[in-house]
Order: sequence, then C-alpha cells, then structure tokens
Amino acid sequence: GGAGGDGGSGAGGNGGGGGGGDAIAWTPCALVTDGDVKDAECANIPVPLHWDQPEGKAITFFVKRKLAATQPSRGQLWLLNGGPGYSGVDFEPIVPFLAGVDPTLDLYIPDHRGTGRSSRLGCADGETPESEEGSNLTDAEIAACLPAIEAELGDDIKGYSITNAARDVGETIARTRAPDGEVIVLGRSYGTIWGHRYLQLYPDQPTAAALTGLAVNSHLSNLEIWLNDLGQRYMTLCGADPSCSEKLGADPWATMTETLDAFDEGACPEVAALGYDRSLFQQAFARLLLVQWPHWSLMPALIYRLDRCSPADVAAFHHLEGILRAPLPEPPPPSQRLSSPVLRYNITLSELWADPPPSAAEVDAFLAEANIALGQMDDGVAIRERWPRYTPDAYAGQWATTSVPLLLLQGELDFVPSAVPEAVERHFTGPNQTFVMLPRAPHTLESPTRSGTSCDLEILLQFIADPEAPLDTSCTERILALDFSVDPTLSATLLGTEDAWEGDPGAERRAPPAPVAPSPEHARTIVRP
Repeated sequence: GGAGGDGGSGAGGNGGGGGGGDAIAWTPCALVTDGDVKDAECANIPVPLHWDQPEGKAITFFVKRKLAATQPSRGQLWLLNGGPGYSGVDFEPIVPFLAGVDPTLDLYIPDHRGTGRSSRLGCADGETPESEEGSNLTDAEIAACLPAIEAELGDDIKGYSITNAARDVGETIARTRAPDGEVIVLGRSYGTIWGHRYLQLYPDQPTAAALTGLAVNSHLSNLEIWLNDLGQRYMTLCGADPSCSEKLGADPWATMTETLDAFDEGACPEVAALGYDRSLFQQAFARLLLVQWPHWSLMPALIYRLDRCSPADVAAFHHLEGILRAPLPEPPPPSQRLSSPVLRYNITLSELWADPPPSAAEVDAFLAEANIALGQMDDGVAIRERWPRYTPDAYAGQWATTSVPLLLLQGELDFVPSAVPEAVERHFTGPNQTFVMLPRAPHTLESPTRSGTSCDLEILLQFIADPEAPLDTSCTERILALDFSVDPTLSATLLGTEDAWEGDPGAERRAPPAPVAPSPEHARTIVRP
C-alpha cells in the first residue's frame, strides 16, 4: 500500500500574494492522480505538526489546485473531503465540471493531514498486497499494527487532530489569497466537521462557506445505530409504495426482521451453505445504504428472495456471494490507496466517539437484533481502550460564531439522524445563512429532478456564484419519487439477472455483463461517512 506521489518540490508559480510567509512552490501536476496531463498545480507545504508549536516538528500539507480560466480570478474555492480518512482525490472528477460552470474561481483540493500525500498515516505490514484483503487495511490489521504505529510516531500522532487540520487550511488560505480575493470553503460529510472547525478558528476569513451532508457535533460511534434506523425509515417508505408493499407487505421492516430471524434459526439453509449469515447480510445492507441511491432498492429485493428461497433465489445469492468475496483490485485505485484508516481511527476515537462510549455488552446486544450494521462498532470499542488518543481541545462540541454567508445542505434520507442538522439549523440564523433539506436525498445528496438536473448542485452553484443572493430552492419540489425497481444493468452485475425481484440467473446464462458500479464490498473502501 502506501501513498503514491504526484507533484513534488521545485519552482512553480507563486502563491498569488497574501498574508506573508514564504512563497509556496507550486509545480505542474496532473489534475487526475496518476494521470499524464499536467493540467493542475501541486504543492507540498511544510506545516507545524502542532500549530501551537510553530518552531517544532514539521509535516507536509499537500494541496492541488486548478487555476481559473479567467485570470486574475475572482478568488478561491476550497473542497474539504470526508471520512475522516479520505484524501482530496475523490473531488478530482468534479473539478472539470465546476471549472466549466464557474471559470472565475481557482479550485483548491487539499489532502487532510494524515491522508494521501499529507504525511499519510499507514501500517506497512497490513498494506502489502500479500496481507489479508491486500492493500486494504482491515480493522484487525490496524489493531495488530498499533505497537508499530506507536513506536514510529509516539506522541506525534496526537498532532493529527481536527483543529490542526483546520489550521492547515486557514493558514494556507492566508498565504495564497489575493488581497481582495474571495474565499469559499466547501466541506462535505466529515468535511462539514473539518469546515466547521475552520469557521470556529477563522470566523471572518472566508467570504462564505457551504457545508453539505452535515455531521457537525455528532458522534460517529453511533453510525451502526444510525444505519439501522435509516434502513427502517427506507423500508417504511417501501411499505407505502404499491409495488414494494405488494412484495413485502404493509410493514416491510417487520418482514425483514422476521426473515433474518428465521434465517438465523435455520430457514433457507441453501443460502446459509453459501457462507451467508446475519452479520454478512447486516454488512451488505449497511454498505448499500452508504453507496448511491440506485443500490438501495436491492435491500427489499434481497429480503423478498431470502424469504421465498426458491432455486432461482439461491442462484442469485450465489452470484452475489462471488462479488461480495471478490478480492479488492491490486493495485488499489487512488481513492483507496490514498485514504488512511489509521487517521480515521485517530480522529474518530479521540474526538467523535460517544462519551461514555458504548460498552461491549451494549454493542453485542445491538448486533444480535439489528437488521443493518457495518460490524465495526465492536472493533472500535475494542481498539479505543488501546489507542493513543489525543485530548479534544476547547473547540470540540462547541459552535462557530460567524456572520459569513452559509449554505447548509442535508438529505432527508441521510443516515445522520435529523437532530444533528436541526441543531445546525437552529444555530446559524444570520443573514444569508440558509438551511435546505432535500426530500428523499441520501448522504451523498443525490437529488435528481424531473428536468434532469440534480437539485443539490443547482442550489450549490447558485450559492458559489453569489453567496449573498437569494437562493431559489424550488427544485426541492421537483426531486423524483423513490423508485423501488432495481436498475437492470446493476441487477445483472450483482445478481446475474436483470430482474432483481423475480429473475432466474440460471435461465439467463449469457456473456458476462460489462462491469458497472463497484460491488458493495468494494464500496466500503470508497464510501465511509
């Protein structure tokens, strides 16, 4: 495993004036990591490991930027990714689109400290292609790696905190912005926590900020419970849908619970013989809820098939099992290779865990009953006791006080419970601070409308163009209804038949379909909250 580099040192353009500090050396690099066309600029910026000890040890803060087509530009748009543990690489595909719709902004994509090319925290033994799950780092491998992590980093690991990551952004903005240039900061998912911490530290620096998929002041240790609750909400909507309720009855969540309980007790042994158990179903369903919308409707279809347990159903589960257990690609794609599970644990266990944390007994009781669970909460409970956690500072659990324009976007079917965005909405009530709930949208905010646009992007692009202009949010009334049919191509890939609910894979043997979206197994490495 380990991080591949793109960029490097050397002379490049200057940092465009700003608040002092040495000029940053920008060098030509590929916008798309591992690409050949040097159509962007990269910098490896030395920053203090601890910002409150500026003369102490330094680490690298990697930033990639795509300069505006129109120069001098109107300003900067910073894109803060989620996780915690993801690098900036996941934003690369959207940059050409953003640059096309708004050619006046320089786009900045940082790697959060401890990820990607920003002094990534890794585990050499667990990230070799020969190890369990190859370059992908399992929770068991992280636990085994802890002594090596502590030996290599010692107390330095305590510098990889949310506050220091927010200082990386604020201090680099101060060094690179033009004297009258705008600065808009966009954070998504965990990036809303990172972006909000930035607003606590630099309430007057940006022109505006957008936080989408809100997780501010929430406890990610509750993710398992959140996903199970979201599944219940989704299956309730299935019960209100004529086609879905025809298959699963008026209370599909009860049907799901009864089906999994019966399977636990020996029903449908043909599927159990393939290696399925309750925890594999829990994890498969959890991953479906973390990836994009079209996958969700697989969940009611799989429950329907497990309950019926016909030979065609067993054949569909056999096809899916091959995908669930397929080895991850080697070498791993950049989004996986540059992410850091070690950084994720460091921040989550230090600062985003419930206090007091759930006990092992509570976790076991939940997992015995749950229909949906990633199966990581018990790992977190076990590892937390041994992890060299840092002590959260005075900013943790507090609110930013800022008067800059804010766009706060949330999906109604986000796994983060509604109390979290509601608290954000109650706190930020200033002029041009707008909260928008997108009906039926998931954590990724996919919100296709009848006119073929995506409502979240419609609203976001308005805000970026002019953060002080009134927002037209009427697209929220045009978001498509939920569709419980499963895309035929997706179904063919995952179940071996184009009809996810009724098809027989054995009767449809033909040329293997072209690969589409990643399997739920691979999705785990792509999508974490």
